Amino acid sequence: ADHLYESAVAFAETEKLQDDFTFLAIRTKAADSELHATFESKTAALPIQVRQISSFISRCGFFQQERYNLVLVIKEALANAIEHGNKSDPARHVHVSVVPDQKRLIIRVRDEGEGFPVAAMMNKQRKDPSGKRGKGLLLIEEYTDQVEFNDRGNEIRLVFTRQPKVRAS
Repeated sequence: ADHLYESAVAFAETEKLQDDFTFLAIRTKAADSELHATFESKTAALPIQVRQISSFISRCGFFQQERYNLVLVIKEALANAIEHGNKSDPARHVHVSVVPDQKRLIIRVRDEGEGFPVAAMMNKQRKDPSGKRGKGLLLIEEYTDQVEFNDRGNEIRLVFTRQPKVRAS
């Protein structure tokens, strides 16, 4: 769209227009351009849930080279929502949305729990790097370009920037 607009403006500067100049660009999305899913809070179903999400992301053309890191982050976010957020309560659910665009991928994972104090938990994990458990948020932060939580602490927003394709020489 930018290239077409610039070309049209350059042409208009050299020619006398008979009428107004209007430029319209429309971006459409395919029917399955986003994924919205609700999962039961069952740790046993985690592999199936992770596979469903990562398969959708692969179909969108994201992270072919970094698939392991992406799967690790998704698995950790879902496991946290199930175990810590929903306390493995089968009556509660985990809500996931995956929204890709041209430059990035946004994944939201929300549980139905009470939430937690995000800053305090992150500080605790940073202060005790030798602990055997409780490193999930640091792992997520390491492999994600941007991590945000809602005020309540029951939704995580993961942002991945699309890596440019490497062209063969």
